[in-house]
Amino acid sequence: MQSYRKTAIVYLALFSAMLIWGLSFLAIKDVVKTVPIFTLLFLRFIVAAILLGILGGIQGKLRLPGRELVTLAGLSLLSPVGYFLFETFGVSYTQPSHVSVIIATIPTVVFLIAFFRRQERATWSKGLGIVVAYIGIFLI
Repeated sequence: MQSYRKTAIVYLALFSAMLIWGLSFLAIKDVVKTVPIFTLLFLRFIVAAILLGILGGIQGKLRLPGRELVTLAGLSLLSPVGYFLFETFGVSYTQPSHVSVIIATIPTVVFLIAFFRRQERATWSKGLGIVVAYIGIFLI
């Protein structure tokens, strides 16, 4: 019974994350009509940093060596900051559904780039995953 409860909580958390992520495109489209893009991103990252700081402090996982902290800061400029910057600009210039379709292709495009650069091996399951992903994208 305990493992069923943990599994249910995991699936509920995953579903909630997907729902929030999916609805964020619609929310961003409305918010950028009244709030400048950089202000929105600044507020978004401040709230996230505070929440992660609180969670990390509670769990005692805030300690990073200085070198790792510098690396993490550099990477954070690429991934969350760059990603959300381009996503928010994209949503402000087009329909949220267009942006969500483009973003849905990212995992398969990354795999294909890695495959052609010989950094990733192709398997039947990965190929099937790409086919299923694109079927889902086309259904959107």
